[in-house]
Amino acid sequence: MRFVHGISIGIAAATVFAGGTATFGCGGNSAEPTSTTAIDGGQGSEGGRGPESGTSNHCALFEREAAADAGVGGAHPGDAPCNGDFGTTASASCPTRDMGFCSSQGVCTRCGDCAVGAGRRGTACSSEEGLCGTPCGEAGACPAGEYCSGGACVPQRPNDGKPFLSTVSAKACAEAAIRCESGFASLGRSGSPSTGSCFCGKPNGAACASGAECSMGICAADGKCGAFVGEACDPSNNRVGRSPCRSDACRADTCVCAARCTDDSSCGDAASGQVCDTKTGLCIHGCRAHGGNGCPATETCTSTGNAIGECTSPCGSGCVLANGVCRDGVCTIRCGVSECQGTTISCDKCVIECEGVSSCQSLRVVATTSATLSCTGEASCEDVSCSGGTCDATCGPSSGCGPLSCDAGVCSGRF
Repeated sequence: MRFVHGISIGIAAATVFAGGTATFGCGGNSAEPTSTTAIDGGQGSEGGRGPESGTSNHCALFEREAAADAGVGGAHPGDAPCNGDFGTTASASCPTRDMGFCSSQGVCTRCGDCAVGAGRRGTACSSEEGLCGTPCGEAGACPAGEYCSGGACVPQRPNDGKPFLSTVSAKACAEAAIRCESGFASLGRSGSPSTGSCFCGKPNGAACASGAECSMGICAADGKCGAFVGEACDPSNNRVGRSPCRSDACRADTCVCAARCTDDSSCGDAASGQVCDTKTGLCIHGCRAHGGNGCPATETCTSTGNAIGECTSPCGSGCVLANGVCRDGVCTIRCGVSECQGTTISCDKCVIECEGVSSCQSLRVVATTSATLSCTGEASCEDVSCSGGTCDATCGPSSGCGPLSCDAGVCSGRF
């Protein structure tokens, strides 16, 4: 997936993109984006309207990028034949991983007899990937940049926004990061409350140093994955569970990230503690002293003007961000089904009640003084970690405390 480098509208700082090839033309095409969120809004980075119709320069650039790789190894009249597998140095290698085996007819498909033909990566056919590679056992060693899959060593996966595992837990996805070039893997939510699809790279909103770390190849100017409102995006990569835009809204007609909120009133009432971040186009936890939403009556806003601040309480802003309740200096946070799964909670003194199925699975707790987990849901505290202060956990019948063992409902150690 080759993104156009350095394109930015309405944002002073350029977004950092990782390399790849765009696969979809937009603007003049009649094809719809793969996600129903792709054409929402159209707000500029400061709340102004973006282009309403027509083909923007961004769409034209994506179209030219896609055309450059189209037709190699296809089965349609006029398509150029391939002469090598995906990932090889052949002059016309198969362009995509999904159909990465070049047949004797010059058509890209899934692997057959890897011992026959030129432009092969190895003699073994991976039953999982459909690619040729050097033979390997189930736990066999592979060269750097490859991993063992279905009996063959295959190339590690790029951060292309495509899921490579489905219906897996956050823990299983993290363990699968060995399959990714970037060394990072993250879970995109699905219809199941405790599982999802696994993608290579970090999700939007995660901290990043470069686009190479991010699932969609974009590290924005604020050091987080995902493009800002008004910046260029390829709508073919706006997928269920992943989008090039922080707002999850890439317009198909302009190839520009759109906003999901226009002002603070779109996010809640004046005491909601929710404001509209015009850069990302999302409603977020926060407040303004003037010109927008403030905090609930029991909390105080750190902002002194119209800039976004934090709502804080005697238990700290971490308690507010986790939707906790502060009483007598102790923050109580209740997590329902998958509500706190894969998140990080920072607190001073906190009690985290993990009540639903997988509610706190892969939770990371940073406690200044102490943290106590009450794990009553099935597999509710699997793969939980804690750093900082004193950390303890208890679990009920049929619930999981991850690496800790449960005996008569009490975990026998600290996490």
